[in-house]
Amino acid sequence: MRPCIRACPVKAITKDEYKRAAIDYSRCINCGACTKNCPFGAITDRSAIVNVIEDIKSGKPVYAVFAPAIEGHFGTANVGMLKSAIKKLGFTGVAEVSLGADATTFHEAQELREALENKQKMTTSCCPAFVEMIEKHFPKLVPLISHTASPMTLTVRYIKAEHPDSRVVFIGPCIAKKIEIRKVQDTADYVMTFEELQAMFSAREINVLDEAENEQDGSRAGKGFAQSGGVSGAVKQALEEQNFDLPFTCVKCNGAAECKKTLTLLNAGRLEEDFVEGMACEGGCVAGPGGVEELQKLLKNRSRLMASADHRGILENIQNIHDFSKIKMTTDPQE
Repeated sequence: MRPCIRACPVKAITKDEYKRAAIDYSRCINCGACTKNCPFGAITDRSAIVNVIEDIKSGKPVYAVFAPAIEGHFGTANVGMLKSAIKKLGFTGVAEVSLGADATTFHEAQELREALENKQKMTTSCCPAFVEMIEKHFPKLVPLISHTASPMTLTVRYIKAEHPDSRVVFIGPCIAKKIEIRKVQDTADYVMTFEELQAMFSAREINVLDEAENEQDGSRAGKGFAQSGGVSGAVKQALEEQNFDLPFTCVKCNGAAECKKTLTLLNAGRLEEDFVEGMACEGGCVAGPGGVEELQKLLKNRSRLMASADHRGILENIQNIHDFSKIKMTTDPQE
């Protein structure tokens, strides 16, 4: 069996009459597993890098926002170094999506609180491939998906509230984000991968390790969205910060296979846990198909970088340090 077919968690890839790989897009969840595992590079995602460069050259204000998973992918480059390096590419400004993760955490915690009080179950909405899996393979469960917008979307909305005429580019290891921006209103204009960012650094001969003062936009919990268990851990912390003491249980799906197994149980009414965190990539976003560093090495780098982050709270960050009070927090188009 071909590696791309074997890697697909939802059997969306088969062989056509000429024994070539064929993708059934009605089943595909855009997780990028086939792209990552194709030994010939025959399956690729659509790149927006040319559009981004053209917008920068045109003089338009173009902002970059990068996923929390970035820490560890570019050696020991901290957030300040990465922001400085990205600005050298011509971007007007740069923000860390862990900021939006804190906003997502706060709103999703309110949703979970309401679900628990009504004895209902709920799933997270941050991983677009997990959401696609529910929508295409378990449609009965769609009402259980959190209506909270993703960290990418909330960070973009925060920037555009201040700079309404700007273009915003999300940079991360996730290919599924390229689908999310077509489905959700008021989100990023373009999505680039870390691989594409590395190509831009190489073309301009930019060293990301050049000295720069470290910065931090999000809490440690927000940064933790990048790894499996991080979303549910952050939601739990947000509820604790609000002194919410109703106990609840959570299942953390680490990878598409675990997501499928858990959703099957939930669909059959046999899942005991109250809250489902779904991550299509094993290990979380840090292991996404658009990454540039081997997993063990990036986790070592990441551990060192995370240790230097301050201990600001989730609510403190979005209420006192940053103000999200006027930002739309959901994916609902009518809200």
